[in-house]
Formats: sequence, C-alpha cells, structure tokens
Amino acid sequence: MDDLIADVKLAIDLEKKGFEFYSQTAAKTNNPLAAAVLASLADREMVHLERIKRFYQELTGTKELKSDWLKGVLVSPTKQEL
Repeated sequence: MDDLIADVKLAIDLEKKGFEFYSQTAAKTNNPLAAAVLASLADREMVHLERIKRFYQELTGTKELKSDWLKGVLVSPTKQEL
C-alpha cells in the first residue's frame, strides 16, 4: 500500500509540473495558436490532477495532502486565473 501511495504522490507532482510547464510556456509564446494549444494542455493537466487528488484522498481517507512538496496542489487555479 505504501508503494501505491508513493506512486500516487509522484503522479500528483508530475501533473502539477506539467501544468506549470504548459502554463508558463503558453505565457511566453507570441504565437496565438501555440498559446491556445498549451493553455488547453494545461487545463487537461489540471483535470488529471484533480482526479488523482480525489483518488489519493479515497485511498488514504484524508481530505488534505500533507507532504510539503504537495503544498501548492491543494487549491487549483480557476479557468479565469489561467
């Protein structure tokens, strides 16, 4: 069970990093089409992140992710913030 929980935490971290990468890259590009595609990919990462968070919470019975490296994952940005 500990391996599964560690794997889920890793998945959360990877989705968060993917979201950050796509969001930051979208903000840097001057190409509107590329920015739209990257923003869409960031949105998908956020959907994945929310699903994995729910799975983690069901798996562990906790409502909050306690690890420091998951600190920023607790509150997802809204579409307006993206």
